[in-house]
Amino acid sequence: MELISGFIKWLIQTALFFAIFHLAVPTVVHAWTKNSWGKLPVMVLLGIASGSLMAYFEYVPFLLLVIWLTSVHSGLKVMSETEFEEEHMTNVGAPVALRVYRISMYSYVFVSCLVAVLLQTTVVGPDGELTLLRFIFS
Repeated sequence: MELISGFIKWLIQTALFFAIFHLAVPTVVHAWTKNSWGKLPVMVLLGIASGSLMAYFEYVPFLLLVIWLTSVHSGLKVMSETEFEEEHMTNVGAPVALRVYRISMYSYVFVSCLVAVLLQTTVVGPDGELTLLRFIFS
């Protein structure tokens, strides 16, 4: 029974992290930065923050990484179609604009998941074995 409840908790965490860190945060950042190159450092910093939060909740983002990359890839595929550009009256298909969005989104996903995994690495400290996150803040 404990295995099933742990699995359900993990699925709920996956859904929540996906909703927050893929559907909400990038939308706000994109509205704020538009298609400037300033989006990249903002997304990398948010990736560090989201990865730290995942590590704090001891969430291992393997399934989330697959879902996230699939979602980003399919979203970029739709954005590069001419129907999307005509419908939203934007110049999303411009090489620079789409390049900025693509680089910042993939960087955000990889930095988030990498930080989450690295901060959960076990290290040996003066108090015994701790995760890297607990070691840094102890």
